[in-house]
Amino acid sequence: MNLDKIRLYYFSFNMYGFSNSLVAVFINLFVLSTSSIMGVVYFNILFYLGITVAVFGCAYLLSVFEPRDLFSYGAVIKAVMLIAILAAAGITSNVPLFGLLYGVSMGMFWLGNNVLTSDITKGADRKAFVYKNNMITSIVSFVAPTTAGVLIEYSQFVGPMKFIYDFAAACVLLIASAGIMRLAKVPHPVKPKNFSIIDSRINSMGYRDYKIYFLAWQMFNVPFILILPLYVFKLTGNYAIAGVYGSYTLLIAIVANYLSNTSDMRWDRLMKVLVAGTVASALLFVIPGVINQLVAVFVFAGMYIMASTPLNNQASTNFLELIDRDTKDRIHFWINREFYLSSGRFIILVVLAGILFWFGNNIADLLYVFPVMALYSIIYFSVSARKGTGREMNAAGMIHS
Repeated sequence: MNLDKIRLYYFSFNMYGFSNSLVAVFINLFVLSTSSIMGVVYFNILFYLGITVAVFGCAYLLSVFEPRDLFSYGAVIKAVMLIAILAAAGITSNVPLFGLLYGVSMGMFWLGNNVLTSDITKGADRKAFVYKNNMITSIVSFVAPTTAGVLIEYSQFVGPMKFIYDFAAACVLLIASAGIMRLAKVPHPVKPKNFSIIDSRINSMGYRDYKIYFLAWQMFNVPFILILPLYVFKLTGNYAIAGVYGSYTLLIAIVANYLSNTSDMRWDRLMKVLVAGTVASALLFVIPGVINQLVAVFVFAGMYIMASTPLNNQASTNFLELIDRDTKDRIHFWINREFYLSSGRFIILVVLAGILFWFGNNIADLLYVFPVMALYSIIYFSVSARKGTGREMNAAGMIHS
């Protein structure tokens, strides 16, 4: 794939990324405006179930469609679902259905994108590609959450309709992203023949670490994405501040990306400090009076992102290279990966639902998972660093799903 086509991919993917950042912080706040915190957890259970179903189902479609087709169709379906969710906002019984279908659109997109990434970077400098794409996504998307928060906070509408401008802008970008991807004349990929999920077992050397990593990543990342934006809104009651939090997390990701790829600092030593900081800052949620809770959220989020970003960038590169070295079709790797991602998601979501069921519909009760998960992060990060950290790391990766 020549440079112009890679740039076209960057353009299309990052339009999707910007649209995703417009709604990522606020989709759960939207559901909360029509339901309860338990309703939000149910929405996410169905959402992640939809992703899982789509990834497994679309793997079979790759024998007919190209990865870029799934990329485009997933983006368009997501736009349609945002419109549908907004149109039926007052019908709370539709929340689970929309969660499922919204997840299907995301699963279709991410499977198409992940396989497409494998294809277009084969034989290229993948470390440079992953770093550049992640950096561009963070920079381009940096203003999106704050922009969305301002649009929602100062909308003249009330209730769920306050989200109309945010969702409309995201829909336009999603459709544009799909259209641009259709213009990219990518090489025709090798389509899997006689594909079966049963054949997706991976026995490659070193893949055990990937399994642990994928499982642990989702058990930590899902509550991070789900709980903290909701908690910021509960503390402030302000959508704009919730948007500022979203932009802050992207700013930290930009800094972490830059330092991990340009600095000569010893990341193996720094990681120990960052992991300790992640564990210590998580305790701020459950020790009353130590620090303002809003400040605690920002401190914890910063520590977590600084610790995970450099590892995840290198890990993404190594996972793609592992696919190249193995004789199995690349589809089998993405499907096998999904088993462990899905397991991690559903384990932690069931835990969150159980906490709410036993202790009541209070988001503050969910904060107690972070000290526990922060302790688990020692395993999470040590698995990544087992063969070295920073630029020399060889571990499984945080490729989005």
